[in-house]
Amino acid sequence: MITTYTELQAAIASQMHRTDLTSKLPDFIQLAEKLIFRELSVSELETSTSGSATEFIAFPADLGEINRLEITFGGMKSTIDYTSPNGIEGLTTSPGVPARYTVQGNQIRLIPAPSGTITYTLYYTPNVTPLSDINSTNWILENAPDLYLYAACVEAARYLFDDESVGRYRDYVAVLLDSVRRKDERRRLSGSGALQIKPRNAV
Repeated sequence: MITTYTELQAAIASQMHRTDLTSKLPDFIQLAEKLIFRELSVSELETSTSGSATEFIAFPADLGEINRLEITFGGMKSTIDYTSPNGIEGLTTSPGVPARYTVQGNQIRLIPAPSGTITYTLYYTPNVTPLSDINSTNWILENAPDLYLYAACVEAARYLFDDESVGRYRDYVAVLLDSVRRKDERRRLSGSGALQIKPRNAV
């Protein structure tokens, strides 16, 4: 079983049947993570942060994906909907009760701006911490080590100009990504969280 960053590197070298790739293994893992982190948003990782604000709410440092935003204003609690920045022009009226939010830069903007201070709870999926010598494991390695392995092998095969292996490992990765998504979807539907899986095409 692959449970640590060091074990993952050893497994990649073994899978590729190469002993001369040691210095490149961290690069293969980093490239694999770029794909994996883009493709997956996992409900089990959902967390939240609360605070008070006027018109803007700063992003949490580890924000990966916003799931929902609840506000309390004037004694009333509500969940407000997202609106694209391109669609806010007609909504930016005089201060009142926020009904929507959009994203501008690294912050959330309430629309319309509240006429006073609101309290909020932001539910979100945090970024997964990449593997390193310091961070030897993370949720994905603990729960889908085969996904990490084969995604890294795609990058190793590309480095070796082995197109046949690239295709084979990409097929494995596509199946494993779908498997993780389906498992997370079952967990979400069972009521353990309200996260949404980001729709993606197979690699």
